[in-house]
Amino acid sequence: RICLAVVGLMMPVCVRFMDLEISVSFDLLLPATSPSLLAFDQMGEDFGFGTLSPYKLMFDGTATESAVAGSVTSNAFEAMHAAINELSGLPATPTLSSFSGIAALGGVNVTYAEYEAAIICGKDCGHNVENPTPEEELLFEAARSMATLAEQLNSADGFATYATVVLNVDPFSAEGTDWLQSARDKLSSLASAGSLGGYDAYLVDGAGVPYDTVNEVYDTFPLLICLTLVTVFVLMGVFFRSVVVPVRSVLSIALTLAFVFGLQVMVYQDGAFEWVGLGCVSKTDYINWLPPVMTFSIVVGLGLDYDVFLISRVLEFRLEGLTADSSVLKGVWKTGGVITCAGIIMAVAFCGLLMSEERVLNQTAFVLVASVLVDTFVVRTVLVPILLGVTGEKSWWPRAIPEGVVDLKDGELQKEEEDATHRLLDAGLGGSMTEKV
Repeated sequence: RICLAVVGLMMPVCVRFMDLEISVSFDLLLPATSPSLLAFDQMGEDFGFGTLSPYKLMFDGTATESAVAGSVTSNAFEAMHAAINELSGLPATPTLSSFSGIAALGGVNVTYAEYEAAIICGKDCGHNVENPTPEEELLFEAARSMATLAEQLNSADGFATYATVVLNVDPFSAEGTDWLQSARDKLSSLASAGSLGGYDAYLVDGAGVPYDTVNEVYDTFPLLICLTLVTVFVLMGVFFRSVVVPVRSVLSIALTLAFVFGLQVMVYQDGAFEWVGLGCVSKTDYINWLPPVMTFSIVVGLGLDYDVFLISRVLEFRLEGLTADSSVLKGVWKTGGVITCAGIIMAVAFCGLLMSEERVLNQTAFVLVASVLVDTFVVRTVLVPILLGVTGEKSWWPRAIPEGVVDLKDGELQKEEEDATHRLLDAGLGGSMTEKV
């Protein structure tokens, strides 16, 4: 009943790990008061975060040897218009003003005829015209801008060009990465439908590289989890020559992992500890992508270390002839103090990172401190002994264990401890008498 009650209390927190929202934003990697972060935030507020990290919408006709600019064809402009018009309907790029290139400029689409006229007129367009009218001067200025832009954006061989895409949100935020995924999906759909006329269209810069890197890491993360737990299962099974032992170890470690990651969501996404008033546990709305990956193996290692330490002593006493319950009782008694002290020391050590000004270190240290405390005071102290008591003689199956013949009664552990103390005192007293003689 106690085991079920403890697990029942932990489960509401455990299930919250499924709501974990990771972020590629680098603001959590820097101290909150660092000059670089403050300057970046100020520039983002003044000019827009999308301006600081713009995307490039690339159009490449190299594969089909199709030029994107010049007097050969206007198919490239039709492809560019199709892509830009499709992306301009997304929330982070609601209008054409988010795009700047040879096919879209100043919030309007540029036709191939207009582009060709501007290129023919060149960067000195209108300079030889005396007293142009205001309307003519605007046309000349537009032509000169387009000619200059084409020189900057078009590749030397004329097979590639790009349009700058400025989002109205931070490209590294959740809204920004959602836009990136949606934009890629739309470009892929256009290519599949043949609307790009054989040209390749793709997005570069912005948050593209960090986003792809993190996705690649988290795509392999489940495999890492499985391999790690399978390795734990095999090693524990071989060492203890049992099937029950590794099953219990894996389940207890998984419970610790789910609880601490769920608690991390509640603290940093929900603001559960806002009332404390400490920056290290204040709400950040999302979790940096590094802490879950970095802390997983550490938490597994710490939990397995304490587990092996406890279980090996229980098995030792069981092999000495103690009954199942007595071996658990004596094992917890012998190892409890050491595990508790080790857990407290580890928690204090990790608290150094928790006091850092870098939020990524706060989130990392929080997971480590919480996992050590939960494993020390709940899992190894309460749940594991109860589970060993429930499984009883089957705790080591299929390993053959001699029948227990020694059953410790109430007070026998205390008496054993007093006898051991007396023996130590006698040995010390005898040694001191010898030295005096």
